[in-house]
Amino acid sequence: EFRAPTTPVEEIVADTFADVLGVERVGLDDEFFALGGNSLIAVQTASVLRKKLGVEVHLPWFFDSPSVAVLADRISSSETVPGADSRGFDVLLPLRAEGKASPLFCIHPVTGLSWSFAGLVGSIEPNRPVYGLQSPALSGDRELPASIEEWASLYVDEIRRVQPSGPYHLLGWSMGGEIAHAMAIQLTAAGDEVALLAMLDSHLASDSHTAKDGDVATEGAADHRGTAPRIADMLGGLGIQLGDTPSLDELDRETAVEALQELLLPVGRFDAEQIDRVVAGFVHSSVVANAYRPTDRFKGDVLYFSADLDGSHGADAWSGVVEGDVEVVPVAVTHWDMTSPEALRVIGPVLERRLKS
Repeated sequence: EFRAPTTPVEEIVADTFADVLGVERVGLDDEFFALGGNSLIAVQTASVLRKKLGVEVHLPWFFDSPSVAVLADRISSSETVPGADSRGFDVLLPLRAEGKASPLFCIHPVTGLSWSFAGLVGSIEPNRPVYGLQSPALSGDRELPASIEEWASLYVDEIRRVQPSGPYHLLGWSMGGEIAHAMAIQLTAAGDEVALLAMLDSHLASDSHTAKDGDVATEGAADHRGTAPRIADMLGGLGIQLGDTPSLDELDRETAVEALQELLLPVGRFDAEQIDRVVAGFVHSSVVANAYRPTDRFKGDVLYFSADLDGSHGADAWSGVVEGDVEVVPVAVTHWDMTSPEALRVIGPVLERRLKS
């Protein structure tokens, strides 16, 4: 049943959602990501609402208050908190902090950001917290891990801050699947249960098919050399689709940063320093992802969502590094559309059933 906005703030939020997302009618119960929003559009929308309302509207609110009614109430009752926007770059990002069920932890692709997982929250039972894990490259306050295993160790420490013991539920997109696999091995070795290890089209570099995230070869790894990562890949992980954009080895670093500044600075909340860190983290992460060669097997199953439009065979390589089954769920999108609304309409219900089982 459609509920129309009644207060001035609700009307402004609803009208802004409609304008930005190109939707004819938006009601109180309509949610930003369900209407087709993505993480970068959320940044833009927050900027528009700030200008219209004259108050701070923080990006993390779109993750845990995505409906018109809840976001409008959040805005109306808010007090300015110094540094609230920067929390969107924290290593452990609450997408929904409330709930008593064991959390779902979502691990980023090479972009380092987990904002795009916010669209998944509406498919997960309200009693289950959902967190994103993000690269320390975004905040720039610690050194980047030198291997997938080091990355996993860092993230295990982070998730134990909010969930000291299992059962753990892990979901990784692309490079994030490699990190989730290594986390699962470390957690089970410590005696904890990993109840779910799920992947969104994650490829091992040892896979004979083209890896999607780990396409930057490490020095001396000629046997596994792939093509350089494209700016389009980086932007795809941020929710922007630009098609056939030049690769980073066809552009010098300065030109790549300038191209991203032109695209991202207008939406606000990305400054030049952050964009430079995103580019640096992207290149570093691609090298690390390409170098991952698991020496241990995960003692459990994998739920694998494949990008069907790419003819993805990424699941094949994982059967050799897990002791259980690899269940493949095809999704009719490309690799960088795995967190699009179309993809999440398939992924969300399957994931929710598995979380409850």
